[in-house]
Amino acid sequence: MFLYYTIATLSVLLYLHGFFPIPARIATKPKYNNTSEAKPHNQKAVIVIIDALRLDFISEETTPFLAKTYKNTGCFTQLKVETPTVTLPRIKALTTGNVPQFIDIIVNLASPTKLDDSIIHRAHARKKNIVFYGDDIWLKLFPDHFKRSEGTSSFYVNDFKEVDDNVTRNVKHEINRTDWDIMILHYLGLDHIGHVFGPKSPLILTKLKEMDDIIEEIYNNSKQTLFIVTGDHGMRDSGGHGGSTFPETNVPLVVLGLPCKNDTFAQIDVPANLAVLLGLDIPTTSIGQLRSSLLSHLSLSRYLEALKYNTLLLREKTDLCEESIETAKHFHELYLMNKNEDLGNNAAKLYRDCSKKISERLLKSSVKQNVGSLFVATAMVGCVVLKILQKFSGVRTHHAHLEQVAMVTVLVVQFLELFSNLILMIVTSVIFLRNIVRFNLKHLAATTDLSFLTIVSVLHPLSFLSSSFLEEEHQFWYFFAGTFVSFKLFDEPRSWVLMFATIRFLRTINQVGDKWAAVPDLADWLLKRENHLFLQLACVLALSLSACSSFMLTKRKCMFIVDVLVLFLIYLYRMVVNENVVLGQVLWMLILLKFFYCSVRGHGLLPTWLLIANLLLKPYNLILIPMCVFASQHFHRALKAEDLVMAHWWMGNLLFFAQGHDNSLASVDISAGYVGLSNYEPALVVPQVLCHTYALPVLSHLLLFRNKQIDTNKCLSLFVMFRSYIIAVVFIVTFIHRHHLFIWSVFAPKIFAEASHFGFLFVEVSCHYLSQTINKFFI
Repeated sequence: MFLYYTIATLSVLLYLHGFFPIPARIATKPKYNNTSEAKPHNQKAVIVIIDALRLDFISEETTPFLAKTYKNTGCFTQLKVETPTVTLPRIKALTTGNVPQFIDIIVNLASPTKLDDSIIHRAHARKKNIVFYGDDIWLKLFPDHFKRSEGTSSFYVNDFKEVDDNVTRNVKHEINRTDWDIMILHYLGLDHIGHVFGPKSPLILTKLKEMDDIIEEIYNNSKQTLFIVTGDHGMRDSGGHGGSTFPETNVPLVVLGLPCKNDTFAQIDVPANLAVLLGLDIPTTSIGQLRSSLLSHLSLSRYLEALKYNTLLLREKTDLCEESIETAKHFHELYLMNKNEDLGNNAAKLYRDCSKKISERLLKSSVKQNVGSLFVATAMVGCVVLKILQKFSGVRTHHAHLEQVAMVTVLVVQFLELFSNLILMIVTSVIFLRNIVRFNLKHLAATTDLSFLTIVSVLHPLSFLSSSFLEEEHQFWYFFAGTFVSFKLFDEPRSWVLMFATIRFLRTINQVGDKWAAVPDLADWLLKRENHLFLQLACVLALSLSACSSFMLTKRKCMFIVDVLVLFLIYLYRMVVNENVVLGQVLWMLILLKFFYCSVRGHGLLPTWLLIANLLLKPYNLILIPMCVFASQHFHRALKAEDLVMAHWWMGNLLFFAQGHDNSLASVDISAGYVGLSNYEPALVVPQVLCHTYALPVLSHLLLFRNKQIDTNKCLSLFVMFRSYIIAVVFIVTFIHRHHLFIWSVFAPKIFAEASHFGFLFVEVSCHYLSQTINKFFI
């Protein structure tokens, strides 16, 4: 069976590769000279990027200097940001003028590769001296382009102060220097506060005032300087970013020191306009449009030259507007000869219309999927689902080894690209149809009791055809879990009424989903300063119940004493010493010691995982751990075997959403990855973030497996089958909707979410098989 799990995992990777292709890096040189190279309006430029700067963060109350100054000597623009709303792709958009690939989310956590062309390259080619201070991602993208620089890590989100103080310290030195032309500053503190406390924290106002004071100081000490203040992305109402809500995808662009007009346009338009303002060549990667609101100070002649240059640059990327461009060039030449403004305006209109048309076409076609890979991956995952169903039903298959070899061969061939996609489609179609024909559904129905939870689980993925159901998937799990318990209330009202109340209480802790995430919830109430005492009481209650749960599960006094000590230290770590790094490291050492002790004694992973979950979860979510244990205990007493397994499967999914997660990347809590760490270490941060994200689903599985009457291998096979079935449906739905308006804002994040679910389940299965192998070896 493990072979099928591996094939399914490889199929998921194949689908991701086909749907989110890594773009080829092509270095090009402009074929046209920018003839509008007159002296720029400003001698110097200061670009300030405040990470996670929301549109509503600029106001007379929050940033009084900026709000007052742009009305007198500048303008305010609303920038529309494309998804994904994470830092690396947004920096690429701001510098290259192109749409970053969705795969940049993964690259954002690794080491970004340098770019081939951008506004930074164009400035460097013109011998402009550029200084940079802030997010070190810039230094990785542009390693040899800054005269002076100092980077700070963007991933240590618990740092609200030093990460910005390091930038400001350098700024104070640069103000008095005259050997730079462009200064770029990327402040991270606001983003970090949002990740940990959200946009409603009082720390947000303090940080915005700090940024406003710094900009005022630079502005008052600089003359003939163009100031641009913007954000790489916004911040969702519940904190964090990565999704597609309005506060995440709309950011301000404040321009000071330039006569311009308020406007609204796309983030990818910034590099082209900035290049014209600074007298530079527009990057060849740009697909943005020139905006008259920013270039209104230019003479008509210079404006036409800039429009022509940008339009011809865009024209190199597609075959649109040939006749219109020729007509525009003709009007342009006539204007230069006659200085007739009507001719010039006609030429400008044609240039703008063509640029808009080409830009929109390039934006839509920025990502091309490999249809063959998508088809093959979907078919292979479907085969895995059918094979696991056959194992459960007891249907015998002939030539099993031959079929396994064929499945593996198809995957290998696809990865090596030895055959065409058409041949692969034919091969996988034959295998897939052969499995369907040989599979006897009547036999399965005769040998399996299809419970309510099983039937609903089969119907669940069909809801993904609707984008609204994808955004609000938690409602499905809450509704049918409540419905299942309601049915049980008719049979045993006394034993199930508390379970019904528990499910109802879960909905109040964290509001999630696109429409409800901003609604105040219990977590928001507990995090208020005036309610800190109640947060402490909730933390103490949850940790106490976890200690009781641990003793109830293990029945060993020595382990109970260790658990109480660790849980007490967790309380100190979270509520007293403000997440002290040394104490966090001590806690991890104690948990590792317990893990080794339990491994030697054969107690399994459950006692250790209880402590890990308590360490990683936020204080207001700790109550979910004893709730999970209580629900499992009740299920073991009240349910039959066929319902018991599905109830734990549902509980894991239900608690995943109750913890505050949804299908948006913004719901992933990065701050959970820094327990015991003072800086960003990917090898330690990423596992902690994953363990935090899937703490409760894994806990529900471990609570099921402690029942000795349960066959762990079969349960894991069932979980893999359902997860494979879900991801197969997601693949099909995403393929159908690949041209949908919400493909990148709704369906693409769902693929990432399900791939993460499947990947972590595969790790869980691999650990189980590895432990079985080790036990057999020693026994």
